[in-house]
This record gives sequence, structure tokens and C-alpha cells, in this order.
Amino acid sequence: MKKVFITGASGFLGTKLFAMYANTAEVSGTYHKHPKEGLIPFDVTDAEQTREVITRFHPDNIIHTVALADVDICEERREDAEIINYLGTKNVVDAACAIGARVDYISTVYVFNGEKGQYTEEDEPNPMNWYGETKLRAEREVATLPHYGIYRFDKLYGYNGEGKPNDAFSKVLAGKLFQVNSNSIRQPLFIDDVDRGIQFIQERNLNGIFHMAGPEKMSKYDLTIQLAKLIGKESLVIPILEKEQVARRPKDASIVTTKAESLGIRFTPLQEAIDIIETSLRKKGIEGVRKSTER
Repeated sequence: MKKVFITGASGFLGTKLFAMYANTAEVSGTYHKHPKEGLIPFDVTDAEQTREVITRFHPDNIIHTVALADVDICEERREDAEIINYLGTKNVVDAACAIGARVDYISTVYVFNGEKGQYTEEDEPNPMNWYGETKLRAEREVATLPHYGIYRFDKLYGYNGEGKPNDAFSKVLAGKLFQVNSNSIRQPLFIDDVDRGIQFIQERNLNGIFHMAGPEKMSKYDLTIQLAKLIGKESLVIPILEKEQVARRPKDASIVTTKAESLGIRFTPLQEAIDIIETSLRKKGIEGVRKSTER
């Protein structure tokens, strides 16, 4: 059975990946600040620990999801962002190289400056903020390996289940008031598509950069409103003004997904994904779930 090692398995994407690979592989996952039963405490910024833990498990595949992903915090704490996003990735790459493991790296569309949109995998990156810069430098480390996948996408959404990390939807479910970016064009990506896409590419040992995105373009605010409508909590979501943000955001960092789609990878339309989430919420007995006809 294949051995898969997932960094950041306590996070939004990591939780979904761990659950999927638990059914098909011998999987081990890590956490840093959010302890979770069955996961290993792990700090990617510690080169010695990274090498020791990865060597001990000796995986065939490493999926590296750990990042300081808050764009404003990255701008304010540049050294921390560089250490976590770049040097942490370099530590993982060095450990993978020593044992001959494949690395699948979670990157971002923020490696582009957003001046033109519809970026392909062949377009030259040119980040406009520090988060994108650190992720691009990390991409280049991953690309030195003989076997690797780099996945660029934008805003993830989905539902992992009650009491699990669900990104912005967790705040909606908790009834918390919060602000959301309303300026940039986004391509929300259903989290289930990422898991299936990475597994598909891994199984075929395909190398390179792969763009992943949902079919629709919208702001993060518009997406969050759609999720909040599921339980009638639209009033909790407030648009944030561009001048209130520390880091610059690309106006249009939309990407072309032709390469992934030509391989047979499908990206779920928003309404179809919303219906899937609605079904999951009903099964969990979440109060206030609206039917499609009520939204």
C-alpha cells in the first residue's frame, strides 16, 4: 500500500485530504497549532525535525499544505512568511529528496499580479504581494525534484463536517460577524475537486504545474453570501474595503484549467457544490438549513 504524508492535516484542506487517503493508502498527517488525535506534532521550519519525521515514516508521496496564508499578515510579518512558506517548503523538499519521495505542493494564483487574468501554467509569474513572492520561491524549490506536482488555485470552499475546519463557513455556522474581500475576481474551487485532482495526478505520476479553478468568477464576498444563504446568515457577511487591507490583491488572477480538464479532471459548478453541502448539513441535523427553493 502506498504511503502518503500530509503536512497540515489539521487544516481545512488537510482534513479533507487525510480523510480521503485514509481509505486508499497508509497515511500519516501532522499538526502544528491545532492538535488532533492521530496526527503528529510537527514544525516545518525545524529542518532537523522535518528530516527526522519524514525519514522515519518514509512516504512515497508528501502533500505539503502548510503555509502562512493570510495575505495581510504575510505583508506585516515578512520574515515569518518567508520562514514558513519558503524555508519550510525547502525543508520538506530536502527531506523528500533524501528518500526519493514525490512532493505535491499547494500553491496559489497569487504568484500572478492580476493585470490580465486567464493565466496558463506557461505564463510568467510576477507576484504583487509578499505572500505570492514566498509561494513562488517555494514552487521553484519543489520543481527541483524529479517527481512533483504544483497546484495553483484560489479560494477553496466546502464542508468537512460539524466541529471540523470549514474555512469561512465555520464563522457562518458559528454565527460570527466578519468582513470579506469584495474587490478581487475569484474562481471559487470546491474542496472535493482538489482532493480528487491531486490523487488523479499522483496515481499517474504526472509532473509539473497544474491550475485548478471552479467554472464561475465572483468575489470572495459573493461566494460567502451564497454559503451563508444555506442557513439564512447573510447578514453576518460584510464587504471589506480595499483601503482597509494591508496587502495589495490581484484584480484578476483568474486561471485557465484546460490542462487539468484535458486529463479528465472535472471542476464542480457552484450550485452543484452548494447542493452537496446542503445535503451534508441536513444529514448532520444543522438547524436553519434552507431548501434550494427558499434561497
